[in-house]
Formats: sequence, structure tokens, C-alpha cells
Amino acid sequence: MEAVVLGWTADEATVGECRTFGGIRNDETVVRIPLDRMAPFLRRALERLEELGEGDDGASGAAGS
Repeated sequence: MEAVVLGWTADEATVGECRTFGGIRNDETVVRIPLDRMAPFLRRALERLEELGEGDDGASGAAGS
């Protein structure tokens, strides 16, 4: 299951900051999203995922894995 999120392309400073937490694969990108508008959407998507029993697969979510 996936969610597709539209956002702004992150600047190099933001990308660099993200790299301090882990790698960014060639098929990934960093985007910025407006949390004031997107927080309710993201919250509901995660709630729905839990309702479907898909929320705890044991994956760490580590970048570059």
C-alpha cells in the first residue's frame, strides 16, 4: 500500500540535512509538504492503514534500506 504526496522539490540544504539521517536512493527524492494543509491527510492515511491492519510490518523505515 502506498500514498502519493505532492509537494515542492527540496533545496540542496534540505537534501543535505536529510542525508545526515541516512542515504537517499537513486529512485527516491526529498519533497517539502505544507503541514498546515497536509497534517490532517497524513493523520487520516495512517489511521486508515492501522484500521486495515497494515501499519505494523516490523519495517524500520530507515532511509536507503
